[in-house]
Amino acid sequence: MTHHRYDRRLPKRTEGFAWGRSIDRVMGGHVLTYRLFRRDLKGALHISMRQFALTEHRRFIAMALRQMRKDLAAKVDAIGYALIEAEQATTQLQEVA
Repeated sequence: MTHHRYDRRLPKRTEGFAWGRSIDRVMGGHVLTYRLFRRDLKGALHISMRQFALTEHRRFIAMALRQMRKDLAAKVDAIGYALIEAEQATTQLQEVA
């Protein structure tokens, strides 16, 4: 069984990042859609999505996906740090009371 480099890929269930890929026909052309997923400390799912033309160079797509992953990680980590700080603040208030 041979696979095309742009075959549909469903996201895997992992602790860190998961990603999915699909090809859609839009106005006579093909659009490649990548979706990145990551969960925060509470378990909420955060998604980043970007579409590319099939004519885009693979290196350009890879660089864009790498930047998307960094941005999504920074966003989820900021949420995680805020949750940790909020927990620490409530425990400090309980200790004082």
